[in-house]
Amino acid sequence: QAFKEHELEEERKRKAAADELEHSRLEGEEQARKEHEAEDQTRKEAKEEAERLRLQSGEQAREEQEAEEKHKRTEAEVEAKSSRIAAEDQVRKEEEAKEERRQQEAEAEAEHLRLEAEEKARQKQEVEEERKRKEAEEAEAQRLRLEAEE
Repeated sequence: QAFKEHELEEERKRKAAADELEHSRLEGEEQARKEHEAEDQTRKEAKEEAERLRLQSGEQAREEQEAEEKHKRTEAEVEAKSSRIAAEDQVRKEEEAKEERRQQEAEAEAEHLRLEAEEKARQKQEVEEERKRKEAEEAEAQRLRLEAEE
């Protein structure tokens, strides 16, 4: 009886040890599975973070490119406006110069016509004075003839 009890006790100890060993093995497997899942999760999160950073970097690069293009457009618009203003100024200056030349030509023509008119008036006055002088001479000659006849 004591031997059977001892055998049963040994069997219980072996079974308990086997159960403990199985329990430890299962715990080890569970721990390994959890560690594997944690590693998978860490890899997944790292991959997602890398993708997020890649997309963010791409977005930032796109934004920088858009800003650069906007800056270039603004510079081009400023340059175009500056060129347009310079061209308008040039046209205005040319128009002013043409108007100045027309004004000077008109003044020169007016002066020429005034001088011509003065010359014609002077010539007319000389002709009139010559006619009066001749009339006066003829009148004097007529008077002298009349005196001589008397």
